[in-house]
Amino acid sequence: MKVCGVDLGSVNDTVFFEGQVWEGSHDVSGWFALDERLPEDCEVVFEGRCAALEAVLGHRPLYSLEPGRSAQVRRALEEAKDDARDAETLAQLRQLRPRLFQPIRPRDPQLQHLRDLSRARRGLVEHRTTVLQQLQAVRRRGKEREKEWLRGFQGTPEEGLVCVLEVLRQEITRLESQIQQAGEKNPTCMWLRTIQGMGSTLSAEITGEMDEFTPFQRPSEAQAYGGTAPVTLASGNRKWVKLRRRCNHRARNALYLFAFCSLRFHPWARQYYDAARARGKTHSTALLALANRWVPILMAMIRKEDDYDPTRKHYRSPSLA
Repeated sequence: MKVCGVDLGSVNDTVFFEGQVWEGSHDVSGWFALDERLPEDCEVVFEGRCAALEAVLGHRPLYSLEPGRSAQVRRALEEAKDDARDAETLAQLRQLRPRLFQPIRPRDPQLQHLRDLSRARRGLVEHRTTVLQQLQAVRRRGKEREKEWLRGFQGTPEEGLVCVLEVLRQEITRLESQIQQAGEKNPTCMWLRTIQGMGSTLSAEITGEMDEFTPFQRPSEAQAYGGTAPVTLASGNRKWVKLRRRCNHRARNALYLFAFCSLRFHPWARQYYDAARARGKTHSTALLALANRWVPILMAMIRKEDDYDPTRKHYRSPSLA
């Protein structure tokens, strides 16, 4: 098996292949030059994701390593930071520990469009929340405070903020209409919509951010990528868990919101949440644990290519333990 390790940089990429090391520009021209230099059956491995690189080298077997893994190996060997060594480490890890790498398949243009629409809507919703907080602050203080981005507006800051909110509302409504139309063309979205509490917006966001759940072989991989599974640490007799930081934060936010919506429609979800709260868990921790329980159910739906049915074995509600 021939493996090429690529250490991605902001300006230049460092490449290691069969004992040779060279640098190439971190752009499309540099990746086309790399493609011409490598044999057809060569795998390319790198850390994280790079959409442009994946588009150029999409005809090759591509594998991604969780960011920071090569740095962990470097610290374990007590070596200094070196781009060439990192590229070599990637190639060696692919041969010695292949399960650490996630295969990358070419992104579906329709799925990418759905993801872009969902992210644009999420950004506008967060902006709307900020404007609402500013409007509440202006009304609470009872005095006008001129903002940089409101200068030139003929009116009070309160009237300007209301105008901004109206523009955001119209834009969010337009994006939600586009998301609904795009989701109707995606079978994964339609399957997820069969779950009560899963609307067109959430189903599209989860489908886009989780890449239709296709890259994951086991539910634990999807739970780690989605950020719902906590990280367990141990030292001596001590053992504790903490929130996972290296994950898709947008996917975690979408799964978190869906878990909150599911409390209203699914009795087992409400029981699971109440049991977690009774054990002393906070509201956020209990909802994240519930989202973690939902991920295997969502994966079962996608693999079976079927609607949600709580009476079926592979959709059976998890225990409250």
